[in-house]
Amino acid sequence: MDGRLNVTPEALTRLLREHNMTRQEFIAAYGIKPLVYIPELPPGAKVVFLVLYIFIFALALLGNSLVVFIIVRKKAMRTATNIFICSLAGSDLLVTFFCIPFTLLQNISSEWLGGECWLAKRLVLGFALLLSAPNSGNK
Repeated sequence: MDGRLNVTPEALTRLLREHNMTRQEFIAAYGIKPLVYIPELPPGAKVVFLVLYIFIFALALLGNSLVVFIIVRKKAMRTATNIFICSLAGSDLLVTFFCIPFTLLQNISSEWLGGECWLAKRLVLGFALLLSAPNSGNK
C-alpha cells in the first residue's frame, strides 16, 4: 500500500459520527485528499482576471453613475422612459458593488475568503441578485 487512505463519502460520514469530528478536522488529522478537485488558475491568468475586473468595475461605476446623475439632475430628462433607465442603472450599480468583487474573488481564489460561513456567501450574492432586478416582474 502506498500510504494513502481512500475514503468514500458514505464511509467518511460514518467515521465522522463515530469519532465526533468535523469534516475539516478529520481530513486534516488523516491527511485525506479532498473528494472534489478544485482547479487553480495560473498566476498569469489571475493577473489578467484582476485587470479586466477592475476595468469592468470602473466602467460600470462611471457609466451608471453618470446616467443616474444626469437623470436626477436635469428636470427635462425625467420622462417615464428615462426613469426606467435610471432604475436599470441603479440595479447595475448594485451588481457592480455586490457581484463583481465577489465573482472576482471566486475566480482568482480556490477558497471562499469570507470565512467558514458559506451561508454568508449565498445570502450576499442572492440578495445582490434580488436587488439588481427590481422591475423584472413589472409590465
